[in-house]
Amino acid sequence: MNTEYKSRRPQVLSDKEAQVWGTELQRLGRNIGGVTPQAVLNEAKRGESPLHSFFEWDDARAAQAHRMDQCRRFIQTVAVRVSDNELVLPAFCSVHVVTSDEPDTEEDGPRQYITINQVLTDDEKRARALRSVLRSIAGYADQLIAYGEQALAEMILDRLAATERAVDAKPTTTQPAKSKPKLRSRTTGQAIPAGIQA
Repeated sequence: MNTEYKSRRPQVLSDKEAQVWGTELQRLGRNIGGVTPQAVLNEAKRGESPLHSFFEWDDARAAQAHRMDQCRRFIQTVAVRVSDNELVLPAFCSVHVVTSDEPDTEEDGPRQYITINQVLTDDEKRARALRSVLRSIAGYADQLIAYGEQALAEMILDRLAATERAVDAKPTTTQPAKSKPKLRSRTTGQAIPAGIQA
């Protein structure tokens, strides 16, 4: 019996690609007793490996991609102290650039970093940043369900849904109101059921 694998992040791997990865990781884990990134790379270097095509093997391009990842990590590490209190916030926030008026394209646009002040002084940017955080938290609720903590996950999802409604209800000063995407499960990509959102 084969295990069915799904993608938790469709923008990274499709379900079909996640099936390839899951099957290979399971096989590697059986063969070597566990999986490490180095073991996966060693396996993927073989041209006949099903994972080979997922990696960039041109060293110049791979080095550039690595520097981009480093840059993202550095930007995300910079923090700023708010007022005279001890609250320290990220100085820059990653938000999707909305490229269409269609609400479901909010997550499809390119990402950019903007200052925390830009987020806090622009209602639309603040709402997008909050929805991004809510989606991340919803992903953790999925993990709680996987670990058998259904009640705790539902409590968190209820609170998230209420928070999302509050974010969506706040009128924006920079753009006319439009419908917003609903919280989606990171595991399934489906909207959170209405029973949980109520």
